[in-house]
Amino acid sequence: MKKRFFIALVMMLVCAMIFGSCAGEVQESGTDVLPTDTDGVSDNVTEPDTDPDTDETDGTEATPDPHVVKSSYMPTNISEGLKTMFEQQTASFTTFSYGSCPYVMRDMYVISDCRLLSISVPVSKTLAADANGDFIFTVTVGSNQWYQIQNTPRMILSIKVNGKEHGLSANTSGINKWIKVDVSSYNIVLSKNETIGFGKSSDTLIPAYLGNSETNPAYKLIKQEFPQMRGFISKMGLGTDIGTSNGTLLFDFEWERTYESKEAYDAYVASEAEYRRIVEAVADEYAGKYISILGDSISTYEGFSNDASNNSTTGNNLVYYTGSGAINFRGLLDHMDTYWYRLILDLDMDLCVNNSWSGSRVFDTARMPDRAGELDNDNGTPNDPSDDISPDVIIFYMGINDLHNDEPGQMGDLYEILQSTKDTRSDAEKIEEWLKTVDKDNFTTFEQGYALCLKTMTEKYPDAEIWCLTLNYNGDGRFDKTSMKQYNRCITALGEYFGATVIDQTQGYITQANCVRYSCDNKGLHPNPAGHALMERYIIENFYKKMQKQ
Repeated sequence: MKKRFFIALVMMLVCAMIFGSCAGEVQESGTDVLPTDTDGVSDNVTEPDTDPDTDETDGTEATPDPHVVKSSYMPTNISEGLKTMFEQQTASFTTFSYGSCPYVMRDMYVISDCRLLSISVPVSKTLAADANGDFIFTVTVGSNQWYQIQNTPRMILSIKVNGKEHGLSANTSGINKWIKVDVSSYNIVLSKNETIGFGKSSDTLIPAYLGNSETNPAYKLIKQEFPQMRGFISKMGLGTDIGTSNGTLLFDFEWERTYESKEAYDAYVASEAEYRRIVEAVADEYAGKYISILGDSISTYEGFSNDASNNSTTGNNLVYYTGSGAINFRGLLDHMDTYWYRLILDLDMDLCVNNSWSGSRVFDTARMPDRAGELDNDNGTPNDPSDDISPDVIIFYMGINDLHNDEPGQMGDLYEILQSTKDTRSDAEKIEEWLKTVDKDNFTTFEQGYALCLKTMTEKYPDAEIWCLTLNYNGDGRFDKTSMKQYNRCITALGEYFGATVIDQTQGYITQANCVRYSCDNKGLHPNPAGHALMERYIIENFYKKMQKQ
C-alpha cells in the first residue's frame, strides 16, 4: 500500500496541472493541486461562499464567481511528524549552508501556479537581527523549466521574520524551532512556469535540512510517505552549473489557487477521486507482477537501465537520465521520477529488467532485435537459468531515434502497403504476407526491425502482456510530424498483429502545445518529472481500459 499511496498522491499533486488556472497573473490553464493526507482526503481546504449563478435584477446568467481554495503542501501527518522530530531532536537534521544558494526544492512543478500565503521553516540557527528585531529569509521567484532554471530570477524578496513575534533571538548554537511565516503581504504569485528558490548569503535566519541516511527516522518518514519532496537543486539564476543534492529541504507551504467556479473545482475533485479509484483497481490486477522495459533514452536511468545484475547484457547500456549529483544533470533527481518506476510503485509491481539504451534505434542490426530477447532477469547468473525471472508485462517504447535519423527508404515499405486503398485485405493479412520478405539476419528497415522485436518477445515470453507506445509529440524541429504519423501507423499495426496492446500517446496528456513545458531539454523530447508523471497516468488509464474490456 505504500507504493500505491505514493503515486496516487503524486499524480493528484502533479498531473492536475493541466486542469485549472491560478490566481493573479496566470491567464491560462496550469497547475491545480489538491494536497491530500495519507487517507487520500483533501487536507486543510477552505471554501468561500459563492453568489447565485443568476442576476436577480434581470434574470440573465451571471459570470460564475472564481472559487479560491486554500491548502497546504505537506500532508498533515508529514508536517506534524517532521516538526515534532525537529523540535524534540529525535531525528538528525543539518544546518543549511548558503554557499550555493538560491536553492530550489525538487518538487518544483507542484510549488507553482499559486499565491503563497505562508512558509513554514525549520529554524536551525539565527545570526544578528536588524534594528527592528527582524531576521531575513530570502525567497527567489524564477523559472521551473529545467532548461531555463539559470535565467535571471523575476523576483528576489527579503522576507522579514520578526524575532519577538516568533520567539527568536540571535543564537548560532542551535535553535530547533519550527515556525510559520506569514508571507501574504508580499504577494508572491507564481505562474505555472515558475517556482521558488531560497536563501542568500546575507540571510540571518538559517534553516535546517535533512540528509539521506536510511537510519534517520525523519528521512524514513519522507521516503515512505512523501518521497517526491526529497532533494533540491542549487544556483537557480546563478552561474553555469546546476548542482543537485539528495538532501531534503523541509519547508511547508500554505497557498491558494483560484478555479473558474465552484462547479469547476468540484469537477476537478471528482475527476481526481475517480483516477485514484482507477489506480487501486489496476493495482489489484497488477500487484506482484514483473515488468520489463525495452526503450531508448526516455526510459533510461543511471543504475537501472545499465544494471548488469538484472541482465548481464545491459551493463554497458548508455543512459540519458543520470540523476542527482551528476555533472550532466538532466532533470530527474532519482529513478522515482521516471514513468516506469512510478508504474512499479503505484501498481505494486517489481522491476524485471530495464533494457533501455540512450540513442538506440530499432533499425540497428548490431543490437536489435537481440535486446528484445534480453528482458528476463538472470539474477547475475546468465549461465544458470534456474533462477531466471521472465517478465509478466513488457513496455516497448522505441522509434524516436529512428525518426530522427530517418533517411530515404529507412522506414521501409510496410506503411505504403497498409495505406493502399486498392488492396482491400485487412492489416493482419497484409502484414502476414509482408513478413515473408523479412530476413531476421539481415533486416534493413525500421518496420522490419520493429516486427522482429515483437516476434522475439512473443516467442521468448509467450505469457507476457506486451504494451507498445507510439511516438509522442515533441517540439524538436528535427522531427517531421508527417513522418511521425507514418511511424505510428506501423507501430500500431504491428503491435496489434503480434497481440500487443498499443497506447497512442498522441491522445494523451502531453500534446504538441505543451510538450516543451513538460520536458527538460527545451525540445519537448525528454520528459521532466511532471512529464513522466503524465505519461504514467495515461498508461495506467490504458491498463484500466483493457481490464474493462476483458
